[in-house]
Amino acid sequence: MMLYVRSRSRKITLAMITAVVIVYLVNIASVSNEVWKNPLWFARPNPPPPNAQQQQQNRRHDNRIFVGHSGKKNISVEKIEGASKLNHNLPPEYRVVHLDLKGAPPKLSFLRVLFPLIASAGANAVLIEYEDMFPFVNALRNVSARNAYTKSDVQEINRMAAKSQLEVIPLVQTFGHLEFVLKLEEFAHFRESIDFPQEVCPNHPEVMTLIKDLVMQVRALHPESRYLHIGCDEVFHLAMCARCSAELRASQMHQKEHNVFATDPRFNIFAAHVARVARLVRDELGMIPIIWDDMLRQQGPRLIGSELTNLVEPMVWVYTDDITRLVPHYVWHSYASMFPNIWVASAFKGASGEQALVPDVERRMANTAAWLRILSGEEVTGRKVRHFRGLVLTGWSRYDHFAVLCELLPSSVPSLVLALAMANSGHAHHSDTVAQTTISLLGCGMDMRLRADGSPALISAESLVMEPQQLSLGDICAFPGANALSVMRQYATLKQQVDELFWELTEKQGWLTPYNVRHGFSSPWRVAEGLAKQPFLMSNLEALRNSSQKVLSQYLDSSSVREWVEQRIQPLFLKLNGLQRDAQSLMARTHWPRRPLD
Repeated sequence: MMLYVRSRSRKITLAMITAVVIVYLVNIASVSNEVWKNPLWFARPNPPPPNAQQQQQNRRHDNRIFVGHSGKKNISVEKIEGASKLNHNLPPEYRVVHLDLKGAPPKLSFLRVLFPLIASAGANAVLIEYEDMFPFVNALRNVSARNAYTKSDVQEINRMAAKSQLEVIPLVQTFGHLEFVLKLEEFAHFRESIDFPQEVCPNHPEVMTLIKDLVMQVRALHPESRYLHIGCDEVFHLAMCARCSAELRASQMHQKEHNVFATDPRFNIFAAHVARVARLVRDELGMIPIIWDDMLRQQGPRLIGSELTNLVEPMVWVYTDDITRLVPHYVWHSYASMFPNIWVASAFKGASGEQALVPDVERRMANTAAWLRILSGEEVTGRKVRHFRGLVLTGWSRYDHFAVLCELLPSSVPSLVLALAMANSGHAHHSDTVAQTTISLLGCGMDMRLRADGSPALISAESLVMEPQQLSLGDICAFPGANALSVMRQYATLKQQVDELFWELTEKQGWLTPYNVRHGFSSPWRVAEGLAKQPFLMSNLEALRNSSQKVLSQYLDSSSVREWVEQRIQPLFLKLNGLQRDAQSLMARTHWPRRPLD
């Protein structure tokens, strides 16, 4: 009997182990596929703000000392990191707003009013991703866009941030997403793949000279910044060039000969380059390097023991509310064992599609709320981490250097302020208090704020469900960017009308289809009747083009305004003009052939 029980027990144990292994492998495959397939994600929520004195203390930490040069007081990286301890409190230590300047960079006059607003909402830092908007000089002068900020502009941005007690964290890509450098002929030889200007070759003999020049120039204009984000996300092409391929083959051969398969040879190439950059940032710039985590996430438990341990601070980014599926427990276990401090990132814009007009505020709210649950320890996975450094609200302007514009910053202010109000509330869910704080900060009319029962009428959970994009706020509130949001509402309405007319005439009805146009065969009366709305829409579109240029010019430079108009409004003109051209061609005929027409 005992033998039977033991045998049966062994069978059950083996079955359980097999099941666990299968689930583990499925999880790895699922996470890998999601991260590689979709570089950007979605959503956010939260409750009550502290009083003014508490807000002031939250924005400036008691023992914050900046790492500086040129007579500034210096502090070792070790001392900065020494505060790391088990901490799962809300609001998070850092509430950071990400400014992606590679698309529709804001005018300084807009930042001058935006910085105090986000500080009042609870932000205490800004993560500035300059890309080609930074005023590079000397060998890098052609890397800067022709409309890049000047040196004095960057200094003024730093002054404005300091005035609002916002710590500046610059971001410089140092591995992937270097299209703004590698697209140029003079830097093409640094590419990992000659066909794709995304990543540098980490084994190129001069690559560290290029990277050092990039980060040193940015550091020179940010002497008081303690952190430097060095990017390193979405390095899709590894070990493609001759140098890296040779290293990969040698590493694989070594693993085969010694029967050691604990590490991923491709990842080792990645980690070695990141480690070189991180040591440069620490040793020569006196800053703490931050990296995006997606390349680490792929490794799961294999990450433990990497040379990146204690060398960088990962920023874990997920833009949906289903964070645990994309960052499973075993990833958190690896991170917790390697990194004393971890950042996390949601998105207030730039995560709803490459051509999204405005943020889906409801989804953005759900995304931030999910992260706040992890930061607070409400979600079990977050409890493994010793110290969450802070929450970053990313605001992507393009999905990469070559992509068209997605949501503009001015029209995304409501989404940003709501996210900050939630992050600063001390809770991990949306509430009436958060809604009231947000509508107050956005300057919405008193008569519009409350229902008869005293509950918020705007930005409540119910209103977000009914109107996820909150386009109406542009007409009833007075925040910086309100008129830009109003332009987006007008555009969305007019685009729907133009698209409906185009669909009705070319696909639903039977007199202005491609077949009719190709054969010059249709009813002039039916064509004229169908086109009756076209002049009205053309007039409204012309008016919108003029008003949008005037409004957006308050916030963006002329080149960004022209790009938005060309991307959004010009295609509608082409549709209406095409309909008119085809209609005139069909109505010009007075005689028609007998069938068949071919």
